[in-house]
Amino acid sequence: PKLFSSFSDASESDSYWHPKLVSRVSAQAPLELTAVSAISYDVSTDTLLYEKQAELKLPIASLTKIMTAVIALEHLDLSEKVKVTKSAATIGEGTMGLSENEVLTVEELLYGLLLQSGNDAAETLAQTSKFGREGYIHLMNKKAEDLGLSKRSEERR
Repeated sequence: PKLFSSFSDASESDSYWHPKLVSRVSAQAPLELTAVSAISYDVSTDTLLYEKQAELKLPIASLTKIMTAVIALEHLDLSEKVKVTKSAATIGEGTMGLSENEVLTVEELLYGLLLQSGNDAAETLAQTSKFGREGYIHLMNKKAEDLGLSKRSEERR
C-alpha cells in the first residue's frame, strides 16, 4: 500500500519507525492535551505538525484497536448484527458502555471502537466474528506481519 511505502526510512537500530523531518510547523496557540505523549505528522510533506514527549515508549493499545478495525473492515459485513457477550461487556478500561446481550451492527461497534476507544467493542468484534477470538487475533498478527510491522517480519528481512 502507498501509505506504508512512506515508512521506508525506518531506523535500523530501533524496532519502530522514525519520521524523516524536513520541516516543523508551529501551532497558532499551544494545544492542551491530557495525553502523556502525542505526535501529528504529515507523511505526504514530511512535516512534523505537533509533538509532546514523542520519544516516550508507551503501550500500543490504540494501534491494536486500529488493527482490530482493519480486520473488521476487510473480513466482516458492516451491517451484520452481533450480540454482546458478558465477557466483552465487562472487559473494563476504555469502553463504549456496552451491556450484555445488547445487539449492534459491526459498523456501530467500529464507531465505538475508534471514537470511544472501546475495549468492549473490540472484544465483541473478535468474539462474535466467524473466526472466533483466537482466529481474529491470528488475522491481526498476520496483517501486521504482512505490512512489515512485527518483529517476525523484521527477522526475515
